[in-house]
Amino acid sequence: MGRATVRFWSGQEWTSWVWDRTKVVSDRHPVRRPLNRSDVDHLDLIFMVFLGLVALLVVSFLEQGKIAAHKGLSRFGEATAGWE
Repeated sequence: MGRATVRFWSGQEWTSWVWDRTKVVSDRHPVRRPLNRSDVDHLDLIFMVFLGLVALLVVSFLEQGKIAAHKGLSRFGEATAGWE
């Protein structure tokens, strides 16, 4: 029996679990391959979409934080206006 045709992706790498359409078993010698030129398009997609979305969310949260801080400081100023 040769290598199983279907492997399971863990989200970070191909796992040692394989399926030969009859049973799921652990492959004792999983195939590891280095990154090559064919992976560049996939990495570009992750960089542009995922990291771009993270950057957008960070900027959004920072802006919301600035607005909340400004409101809090102005309310603090109003509350302490008559204090000496």
